[in-house]
Amino acid sequence: MLALVAGTALVALVATRAGLAEGLADWFSRADPFVANLALTMLVGPSLLIALVSQRRRRKSIDAQKELSRLSRHDSLTGLPNRTSLATVVGRGMRSVDHHTMYVAALFCDLDRFKVVNDTYGHEVGDQLMVRVARRIQDVVGRQGTAVRYGGDEFIVIQRVAGRSEAERMAQRLVEAIEVPFEVGMDTMRISVSIGVALSDVNTADADDLVRDADVAMYQAKAAGAGAVCVYDPSIRARLSRSTAESRLRWAIDHHEIRLLYEPVLTVRDGTLVAVRAQLDWEDPHRGSVPPREFIPALEETGLILEVGTWALGEACSNARRWRELAPERVPLQVVMPITARQLAQSNFRDLVAAVIEHSGAERAQLCLAVADGSLVDDITDAWTMLRHARTLGVQVALDSFGAGGSTLADLRRARFDQLWVDHALIAGIDAGSDDAIIVEHLIEMAHRLDLVTIATDVDNATQLATLRRLGCDRAHGPFLGVALTRDEIDLLVTRPVPAPTRPTPDPNPAPVASSAVSALSRLRSYRDLEV
Repeated sequence: MLALVAGTALVALVATRAGLAEGLADWFSRADPFVANLALTMLVGPSLLIALVSQRRRRKSIDAQKELSRLSRHDSLTGLPNRTSLATVVGRGMRSVDHHTMYVAALFCDLDRFKVVNDTYGHEVGDQLMVRVARRIQDVVGRQGTAVRYGGDEFIVIQRVAGRSEAERMAQRLVEAIEVPFEVGMDTMRISVSIGVALSDVNTADADDLVRDADVAMYQAKAAGAGAVCVYDPSIRARLSRSTAESRLRWAIDHHEIRLLYEPVLTVRDGTLVAVRAQLDWEDPHRGSVPPREFIPALEETGLILEVGTWALGEACSNARRWRELAPERVPLQVVMPITARQLAQSNFRDLVAAVIEHSGAERAQLCLAVADGSLVDDITDAWTMLRHARTLGVQVALDSFGAGGSTLADLRRARFDQLWVDHALIAGIDAGSDDAIIVEHLIEMAHRLDLVTIATDVDNATQLATLRRLGCDRAHGPFLGVALTRDEIDLLVTRPVPAPTRPTPDPNPAPVASSAVSALSRLRSYRDLEV
């Protein structure tokens, strides 16, 4: 075919140059019509066919390029505009407002614990749920704005608003829409969303600035708990965001800005100091003390928790040995070390714990690993296995914040915990005549039947403490019993005996205690003298 076309074109060219065109035209006019048509078809037909095919291919190529361009700007799963389109969407919005009466709001939406859905039900179900989530977001936004799938389980809504209150209302509507249970197949699923809100102003240079501010606000919303909404303001500019967390935390680690503090854990019966609960503390030179709830999730997300967690475990064990040697006549002080799900997921976690204890010289019973209720849900079978393996070393294992997650008492026996830390949400209500006291009483009774030591979390007044003693709780910790102390302050607690009290009348609502050994000793004396 190609040869025929080429031959036809060559004949036409030669004929034209040789002056034969007129002769051919004369021949066509005098030849038999059938012969002339056949000759014309042989000369013109292939060229016309090639032209038609070429035109069709060019049209398909243009359509394909348009589709590729559309796909490059839209998420293939949800159909929403994707991250590539964000700058265009924000730029268009910013050009349409004057920043005096109207603003462009970016609502950074991060689904809470969506990973659990993928891990539990598989990615196919997770994809179905993601499509449903995107549809709900789009239904809420409607034509007022544009919903963008930023990546993974993150969405950004761009909308023109009259002010902060309108943006907050939109964010709250999104939270409420996502919290309605989803029916996926035969299962009912509940998830929530944390939202950071940022509004453009005359200083907002571009889309990156607006999204960065919304990201910082979202990070604060995450720290406040599932389903929270936080609006960005300049006062939180210095706080962590996903884009700054790793570099700032790496600097803090390298410059020893992260340290360990220890909260006293006392027996409810007589106020004896039997343990301390370790907690990470970050002293930022610019912001001062950074709350653990803000930077520990960032440590987890960046993976730095593995490095910091190993260091903290070694530091805690070394101090446990130190306190045992400082006061050999007393029962060795136990250190309760919170462990995150990321740490527990390490395949060599047991060996790591064993090596740290061996290197520190601490007694194994001096270490208690505390895992937060809810952490085990991500991969509960592997978590139980890892906890049982760690327990074979002779260390104790505690379920922290029981009542805040989804664990049951049957889970306690299956995972073979030694301690049960009752969540503050239950403890806070026992002094108000509510049903919480009944719940805590039965919880303590059942825990004791499972040979678990019960610890009340964050006790903050004398009435709670008196009720816990009546209910038979074993231990307690919290601001009423002493704030977090440094290693040297704990040195004083374990080496200086508590003087006999003179029975002062305890203040049921004491002022916050200063972080010093003297204040801690004073609080211990007052505690021992409580009348119940």
